[in-house]
Amino acid sequence: MITGFSNVHFAYILAFVTVSSIAIFFLVWFLLNIFYYRTLGKRIFINRFVERTRRTGESPMIKKYGLVGLALLMAIPLPTIGVYGGTLLSWLMGMKFWDSLIAVMLGATVSNSIVLLSVFGIIQAVGIFG
Repeated sequence: MITGFSNVHFAYILAFVTVSSIAIFFLVWFLLNIFYYRTLGKRIFINRFVERTRRTGESPMIKKYGLVGLALLMAIPLPTIGVYGGTLLSWLMGMKFWDSLIAVMLGATVSNSIVLLSVFGIIQAVGIFG
């Protein structure tokens, strides 16, 4: 499957996965808002959890490093810290929409670049030795 993309330029694939990540961000962000304000926000337990988490997000350390910290956290290509996790974390911390979008976009681009470069490197290595 991956070898089918070996003739496609790296920049095209990176642009496609970055645009896909942004689309996922929009979808998750708006679904979280819809579900929270229409249904989940009426549950006392969930409302307390979200409000307590958002108060934590107002601390000076998170205000200072929120955008950069989230982008750096998402730049590590780990399974649960992707676009879904980063969007959920930024929404729970009460970050502004545009700050969250920038952080998720930067983090996803760096993470996708790391993964793509490693995959293309493996393809090149197998092509040379195989």
